[in-house]
Amino acid sequence: MDTYAIKTEKTVISGEHYASAKADIIAYINELCEVNGISYFAYSTLLIGVAFYEGLIPGKEAGPSPIGLLRNDYEKLLKLLRNDSGELIFDEYLGDKKVYPQPIVRLGKRFYLDVDGISIERIAWIHIAPFDALPRDFDYRNAHIRHIRRRNETYKRIVGCRTFNRDKQSIIRFAAKFLLYGWTNPRRYYRKTQQIAQKFTGKFEEQYACIIQKLSKIIDADKLFPLQKLPFYGTTILCPNDITPWVTLPSEEIERRTVTIQQVDLLLLKEFDRVCREIGVGYFVCGGTMLGYCRHGGFIPWDDDVDCGMLRSDYNKFIAEAGKYLDKRFFLQTRATDKHIPYLFSKIRIDGTEYVTNYNENRPFHKGICLDIFPFDAVPNDLKDRERFVSEVKRVEIVHNKVVNRQIPEPVYTDKPKNFSQAFARFKGKVFRTVMKLIPLSYTQKRYIKIATRYNANARELGFDTVASFVPTYTYSKLSDLLPYRDAEFEGIRIMVPNKPEVFLEMQYGDFMSLPMKHQQTSHDLIHWSADVDEINDMDIDAIIQRKRETLRDVEGRLEVTRHEIQQSQEDCFEGERKRQDDSDE
Repeated sequence: MDTYAIKTEKTVISGEHYASAKADIIAYINELCEVNGISYFAYSTLLIGVAFYEGLIPGKEAGPSPIGLLRNDYEKLLKLLRNDSGELIFDEYLGDKKVYPQPIVRLGKRFYLDVDGISIERIAWIHIAPFDALPRDFDYRNAHIRHIRRRNETYKRIVGCRTFNRDKQSIIRFAAKFLLYGWTNPRRYYRKTQQIAQKFTGKFEEQYACIIQKLSKIIDADKLFPLQKLPFYGTTILCPNDITPWVTLPSEEIERRTVTIQQVDLLLLKEFDRVCREIGVGYFVCGGTMLGYCRHGGFIPWDDDVDCGMLRSDYNKFIAEAGKYLDKRFFLQTRATDKHIPYLFSKIRIDGTEYVTNYNENRPFHKGICLDIFPFDAVPNDLKDRERFVSEVKRVEIVHNKVVNRQIPEPVYTDKPKNFSQAFARFKGKVFRTVMKLIPLSYTQKRYIKIATRYNANARELGFDTVASFVPTYTYSKLSDLLPYRDAEFEGIRIMVPNKPEVFLEMQYGDFMSLPMKHQQTSHDLIHWSADVDEINDMDIDAIIQRKRETLRDVEGRLEVTRHEIQQSQEDCFEGERKRQDDSDE
C-alpha cells in the first residue's frame, strides 16, 4: 500500500483508539484513587481538552495527557501501581533497559490497529506528575525552582553521557561529557533531586507546581481545592476548582472586552496610517492583523492588538519624525521616550486606556492599549547563511531578554524570613536585581540593532531579496512579495497590506485560511483594562458584537464548505491511489 494511504488511515483510526484507551486509563485511576482516598487532577493539555471538548484535544489524542497529584498522594499511587497495575502498563524508567528512573512516570494501555490486515501495536499513555508545595515568597520560591531546574538538566546529562550516538555527537564531545558526568550515580542523583523537591512539603502549603523535569503553571492552593468533577468521554475526571491557570474559557465579558479594545485599535491604526502617509513612509499590517484581513475581512474575533511591519529605513524615519505629527493623545513609545520598556520594537499607545498583563503589571512604563511596530531587516538569500545569521541575532535577543526579566521591581514583603535559607534567598535576589539594573537596556538594544541591521547597507549590492523581523517571533518575506504595498479596507478604514499577503501568511501560519481549534481562539490574558476614550464611549458596542458574531458565522460557513471540498478531493485522490496500487499488484 502507498505510504500516504497508510498514514491517512492510521491517523483517522488511531485518534479514536487513543481516546478510548485513555478514557479506560482514567476510569481505572478514578476507581483506584477513590478506593484508597487519593486525589489527582487533570492539568495542562489534558485539562484544556476536558474544558473545551469533554475529552482530549481533537487531533492531539496521541499527545501528552498529564495528571498531577500532591506529593503524598503521588507516592501512594506509585506504590499501588508498582504492586498491581492490572492490565495496564506502569512505566517509571527511561528507555527499554529499565535502568534509569524517569522524572514523570506514566500509565499506559496497549491497543492494536488493523490496517489492511496488518496489525500495528500502539500504547496510549497518561503521564503522572508530582506537584510539590511552594512558598509564596518570591525570592525563596524562585531560588528553589532554579535549583531543581539545574538538577533536572544535570540529570539529563548524567543519563545522556552513558549512550554514544555517532550520528549526533563526536567521540571527543562524548568523552568530555562522560568525564564531567559519568562518575555520578544516576539513581542516587535522581533520588536526591526528588528529596530536594519536597523541601517545603508540610511547611508551606500556599502554592503548588510540578517542578520535576519541567515547570508547570504555579497554582494557588485555594484555586486547586476543592477539586471538581468534569465530563470526560461519558465518565468524569477530577480537575482543579479554578482552571484559569491553564484554561481561559470564552465568555460574554471577554467578548465585550475584546470588541471594545478592537475599536481603540482602529483609532490607533487610523492615526498610524495618517502619519505614515504624511511623512512619506510605507508600512504593512502583519501577524494576526493581516491574517484577520485575509480570512475575516477585519479583526480576528478573538484578537485584541494590531501588528504592523516596516522596512528598517522607513521605521527609522518614522521614529525620528512621527512625534511631530501624532495627535497629542497618542504616545510613540520607544527606548528614547520611555526608557523602561522591555521591547526591541516600538509601540504607539493611546492615553486614557490601560492594557495590563502579568508581564507588564509591575513595570514602570505607559501601559495603554497599543499598536506594535516591527522593523524588518535584510537577511541572506542562502538558507544556511540565513540560519546562522538568525541564530546570531536570536542569541543577542536572548541576552537582552534575560536582562529585562531580571530588572523587575523589588517584591514587597510584609513578614520576616522564617529561616536563614529564606533570608539568604531574599538577600541574593535583591543583590542580583540591583546588579542587573546597572545594565542599561539601551546598551543591549544597541547590540541587538547592530547585528540585526548588519546587511541593510549592502543588501542591494549583495543581491539579498529577503527581509525579516526577529521579534517577537521570526518572520520573513521576499521583497517581491512585500512590495509594492497595496491600499486596502480594514474595518472601514484605509490601511496598507503587502503586495502578496497570502504568500506572507502561508510562510508564517501554513494553512492560514483554516480556523484554529476552539481552545486556540483566545484573547490575551489581561489583569486589568480600560478604554476611557470619547469615541468609544459613544459607540454601541452591543451592536458591534452582534455584527461580528454574524460575520464569524459567515466565515465559518464559507471555510466549512471549502474544507469539505478539499476533504472530498483528498478522498478521491486516496481512492484513485488505492485502485492504481491494486491494479499494479494484479
